[in-house]
Amino acid sequence: MGENQPARQEAARKRILIIDDDEAVRRAHHRLLERAGYEVREASSAFAGLDLAREWQPDLIMLDIAMPTVSGLEALKVLKAKPATRDAVIVAFSAFITEDEGERYRRIGFDDILPKPVPAPELLSRVAQFLRDRGVEGARRGAT
Repeated sequence: MGENQPARQEAARKRILIIDDDEAVRRAHHRLLERAGYEVREASSAFAGLDLAREWQPDLIMLDIAMPTVSGLEALKVLKAKPATRDAVIVAFSAFITEDEGERYRRIGFDDILPKPVPAPELLSRVAQFLRDRGVEGARRGAT
């Protein structure tokens, strides 16, 4: 049990924003990530998510691609253009991503792609890896 404590302490310093119009998906991932020690917030639309991202400055943003009004692709452009969010890890999150689309999403600025649904162990592993790979710890908060 003690082995998980350092990983949990590291996670507690990380902020994750889930932007998805599917309430069940948001809640399930919120609970899972929060139990793992992350600080998690959620938004049900791109508009709400963009505002929250600007104010809260998360380390990682899980962004649904297919949302009404403003798509995840449009939201990505705004997130990458704003100083407060441009350095966040931004992961496309969708049930309908082909291999070709995944490559296109990476080329336009997403750091990676997560399928919906994603098994809990894979989600936790990939989130931890995204944050480690980017060396997020401390970098974002020092830039504010």
